[in-house]
Parts: sequence; C-alpha cells; structure tokens
Amino acid sequence: MQYLQAGLAVLATNTRGQSELAAQAEGAVFLVDNGSPQSLAVEIRELAISAEKLTQARQIARNLSSTWLNWEGEKIKLLKLVKKALGR
Repeated sequence: MQYLQAGLAVLATNTRGQSELAAQAEGAVFLVDNGSPQSLAVEIRELAISAEKLTQARQIARNLSSTWLNWEGEKIKLLKLVKKALGR
C-alpha cells in the first residue's frame, strides 16, 4: 500500500491478498504469476515501453492515496475494531 501512496505503479505476485488489492486498485497494480520470470518480464516491458500506461497507473495510485489509502479512512476502521474489542 505504501508504494501506491507514493504514486507508484505496483507489480505484485498473483496471490489472494494481492489479487484483492489489485481489484481495488485496478490500473495501478499489475499481477504477475508467482515463480514466472516471463510473466514479470512481460509486465515490466509493458510499463517500460508505454509511458502512457505508466503515467496512468501512477495517477490512479495518487488518486487512491487521497480517496482510499489514507489515515482519515483507516482510522475510522481501526477505531471501530478497537471499540468492538473493548466491548463498547
């Protein structure tokens, strides 16, 4: 999440947790097959040769950091969990 907050495109292995993040950050997170250097190379090449795709991914990441991946939104979730844990 910190990479997205920094406005960077993210390459991540195709695991359940990363897939969930990629679904919420579509266009900024690109999944590669675990253990497949070819899959990684394809995504790196795509981003390297397409300045437009990389620029768009970075813009999406920056937008997410202001609307979803920020403390203001996360603190509400955290406080609800704490209240629940304390029985309040």
